[in-house]
Amino acid sequence: MIRRIDIALGLLLTFAGPSFAQTSGGFETMAQPGELAEACVAPRPPRELHSFALVRNGYREVLRIIAAEQAIETRNCDCQFDAVSWDDAVVAHDRFQTSDNLRLPFDVIALRGQADALEAELEEVCTE
Repeated sequence: MIRRIDIALGLLLTFAGPSFAQTSGGFETMAQPGELAEACVAPRPPRELHSFALVRNGYREVLRIIAAEQAIETRNCDCQFDAVSWDDAVVAHDRFQTSDNLRLPFDVIALRGQADALEAELEEVCTE
């Protein structure tokens, strides 16, 4: 029985030709196309910024706030993260610091809410 399957498979490959072999084995045909345009989102903070992830996340929210404030002020509707750097977020540290605790200087949840509100305001400004 196995020999019959081998013979049938050999005949199939012989008559189907190279086109059958090309389409039957790869996942290339199943791959989904990637997104054409990337959304404008705050970049991930570099590890060098701070050793604790929670503090890095706080700096990310500070970056979002600063970027949104500048974009609203200038009415710049392009990606606002092109105009700010991590150095800007570090310089603004004192403005957003809520604790002297080195491991938890920011209220990250409050900063995220403030950043979300400013980005919503920026979206309104840009749709007018």
